[in-house]
Amino acid sequence: LREPYEYEKSFKTVQKQSKQIECIVKQLLLLTKYTKENIKESFKESSIDAILMDSIDKMQTSLREKNIKLHIERIEPINLHVNPILIESIFANLIDNAIKYSLENRNIYISLYQDSKIHFSIKDEGMGIPQKSLSKITERFYRADSSRNKKIEGFGLGLSIVKNSVLVHNGSLHVTSEEGKGTMIKVTL
Repeated sequence: LREPYEYEKSFKTVQKQSKQIECIVKQLLLLTKYTKENIKESFKESSIDAILMDSIDKMQTSLREKNIKLHIERIEPINLHVNPILIESIFANLIDNAIKYSLENRNIYISLYQDSKIHFSIKDEGMGIPQKSLSKITERFYRADSSRNKKIEGFGLGLSIVKNSVLVHNGSLHVTSEEGKGTMIKVTL
């Protein structure tokens, strides 16, 4: 017979693994649900700035836990015919990554504005991405130098979702990074 705390520990491990599997399945479903052929059916007039602000609000606890300051450099009101679920996934994944890969007491800078196109940028002061990994970070299940990121939870799906979400909106994704200094991601729609 085992002690009650051993059963509790086993239960918590199984519960955590179940949540991780559920998260992977949800992310994979999001990746496969929309294609260039059927995406237009899901588009509707949406307030991009409101979606961004909602995504920022959802990240407040994570920001507080690491004492990260999020600076909104510029956010313009923008309405556009898009899939709001995918737009939210772009913002949520990029903000989440900026928080996860930043050390405590750092800064994140966000901008959203429109000229002939819509521009979203997020810059962090995180650990950065090795140059050899930059071309691979949007591949499914890829994690840059996973040996040093064991404490950072994730499955390597977030940037793949971002890339696909940007592409189905006929946009572009540009990533620059320097190890030890941070990462800048620009999305153009």
